[in-house]
Amino acid sequence: MAAAVAGAAAVGFGRLCDGAAGFHAALAHTAAVAGLAVLPIGLVLAAWAARRFAPHASGGGVAQVIAAAEDPRRLPDDPRVSLRTALVGGVLCLVLFACGASIGPEGPTVQLSAALAAWLLGSRVPGRRALLAAGGAAGLAAAFNTPLAGVVFAVEELAPGLPRGGARAVLLGVAVAALAAWGLNGDYVYFGRVAAPALTSAWLAAPVAGLVAGLLGALFARALKSLAGPQPGALGRLRARRPMAFALGCAIVATAAAAVGGLTYGTGSTEARALVHGAPAHGVVFALLKWLATLAAVTAGGPGGLLAPVLATGAGVGAALSRLLWFAAVGDVVALSMTASLAGVTQSPFTSAVLVLELTRDPGLAGPLIIAGVIGQTVSARVSGRPLYEALAQVQAA
Repeated sequence: MAAAVAGAAAVGFGRLCDGAAGFHAALAHTAAVAGLAVLPIGLVLAAWAARRFAPHASGGGVAQVIAAAEDPRRLPDDPRVSLRTALVGGVLCLVLFACGASIGPEGPTVQLSAALAAWLLGSRVPGRRALLAAGGAAGLAAAFNTPLAGVVFAVEELAPGLPRGGARAVLLGVAVAALAAWGLNGDYVYFGRVAAPALTSAWLAAPVAGLVAGLLGALFARALKSLAGPQPGALGRLRARRPMAFALGCAIVATAAAAVGGLTYGTGSTEARALVHGAPAHGVVFALLKWLATLAAVTAGGPGGLLAPVLATGAGVGAALSRLLWFAAVGDVVALSMTASLAGVTQSPFTSAVLVLELTRDPGLAGPLIIAGVIGQTVSARVSGRPLYEALAQVQAA
């Protein structure tokens, strides 16, 4: 029952996020200046509200679940996965979407699903790590309709090294949540079906996409750790000393990026979906602006996920690379670059590959996607060092 509730909650929250993003899209279309003006207001307001009402709602949400899974305190009372934190974070996430912030819904969704699992079962079910991993993975699976990615995400990120009983709990929880999501959304494909045969050109393009998109993802992870990690740089120390001033600076940066044609609003899924299907675009401009806007939004202090904007950034890289890799299909290069970009940020190559595989339903790309993800992860390990979520979880554990 808990998994079904988590899955239904994830689907419901996703629809609310879509509605909030649609509100901003309509506002920006009818009054471009107003659509731009609400962005800095929303970022600063969300940062203040998170600090005031639910400090553990700040950030992506995934790091909180990872840190909570390793902590022996009583589950329902853990503020990192409490219903209060998850609900406040969810509301603020909706506010940010309504203001056009470059964030994704998946981080708060994972936190919400884990919080629901902890609230419903935390005092009765042994195995804290398995419980939170199952709840978080169920949220990801239901949010994107990607059950396999939910399982791999739990094993690779949320609670690596789960015992056999814990793995069974994750599998069951994801299966039930995915069934609930399917019942509510139907056979939904996030980026639309990309049915294409496995071509030699995709295998040849995979290393290039892995290197370039993986490097951009690695630089994102390195910058984020410098600003919000356990060993912050100069700007990160300023963020700790004067958080609201830093949030204002982030709001200015995000607004400047959005002012260039309004390319950076929201998750970027609409742009990424078009690029996957071969639509012409200025990939370099979109990728760089999305990279900057997402970094500003997620470090400002409010809630928001990384996965969707990072995938969109990778799609922009792929669109640019497709002009150089003329021998490969544009959609293939975009999918490979999305995988490498996400692997570069998270250092989770198999989660990245399986997620993109399920988001596009293109089984012919399975092998090239894994290659691109592994190369992206390798580049990130050298450029960025410690995995991003591991570093952010250390901050949440402090």
